[in-house]
Amino acid sequence: MFRSIALLAVTIEANWDIDDRNTLFDRLENVKNVELFPEHSDPLHEVRFPRQQALGGLCMSCSSYRAA
Repeated sequence: MFRSIALLAVTIEANWDIDDRNTLFDRLENVKNVELFPEHSDPLHEVRFPRQQALGGLCMSCSSYRAA
C-alpha cells in the first residue's frame, strides 16, 4: 500500500554577471530525502535523511563568439 509523505525542501539559487563573459553562481539546498533506499523490504526505506548541500563557482566564457 502506498502511503503519502509530505517533505520539506528549500533551494536558494543566485547568480551575478560580473561582466559579459564571467558569472558567479551559488546554490544552497536543504532537503529530507527518503529515496536513498527504494526497496520496500529495506528497514531504512521510510527513514528520512536530512541533506544539506552548498555549491558555488565561476563560469567563464573563453570563446570570442558574441550573441547578437
